Amino acid sequence: MKHRVAKPENNIEITYTCSGKAEYAAQEEFAGTKLPFEMFFAVERGEVCFDFGGKIIEAREGEAVLMPCDTEYKITAGEAGARIGFCGFEARIFTVLRILSLFDYQLFFPRESSIYSACKKISDMGEQNEFTNSRLENAIKTVSLLYASVSEITEKSLPLKTGESMMNNFASFADVLSHIGTHLAENIMQETLSGIAGLSPDSFYRQFKKVIGVSPKDYIIAERLRRARTMLVLTDLTVGEVSAAVGYDNQFYFSGLFSKKHGVSPTGYKRSVERIV
Repeated sequence: MKHRVAKPENNIEITYTCSGKAEYAAQEEFAGTKLPFEMFFAVERGEVCFDFGGKIIEAREGEAVLMPCDTEYKITAGEAGARIGFCGFEARIFTVLRILSLFDYQLFFPRESSIYSACKKISDMGEQNEFTNSRLENAIKTVSLLYASVSEITEKSLPLKTGESMMNNFASFADVLSHIGTHLAENIMQETLSGIAGLSPDSFYRQFKKVIGVSPKDYIIAERLRRARTMLVLTDLTVGEVSAAVGYDNQFYFSGLFSKKHGVSPTGYKRSVERIV
């Protein structure tokens, strides 16, 4: 007897990027630049006004908010100052498709939500930096808390009408997208990608552009620049080292691509995110 086995979606991955604490004086403001990942903020003390691209959210002690990726944001503390715990993460499916982009999800979480406690726990654990067994245990707990938090968000959110078609589109090129994601530092040939897809080079180009929305070359450039932004935010690598890590031996060519895409040089972007919150 044959049994039908439901396969999990390709490459569901939720990863931790950063966490920490931030103290704000009375009515202090901080304007942050666009980050290439989502951020949870947990208000541990005081009151805070969050401005996410013009969407205003006021949160008090015990409440939390979620900032979408690629969002200009401003944090303003209340009259008594504030303390915030924060946690950055990426939630992806088919290697590159953001899970939350498939949902109309909430940005504010009241006291009874588990999002606040999860963010606070992650930011608490993020301050323990010594390499110990406890640190390894905390890493496992952090990933578990992130999966639980994203699960809670999606369960309480409405799927977008375009979500199913996006899933189907990315699923049809899942192996190709996975190959690109794991070989960004290499010279990725269209012939290789078309072979993975089982198509002729011309058919692959036409179908990829129709389904994904951009040409294979433009998609690879976009992914390299996305990964570069993450490296500029989270590592101490120089611009030259980041350039090489995403497949560009010519740093000046990389800087030109980056500046054209994001309106700021890699050096300028790195300087703007030295203080995340």
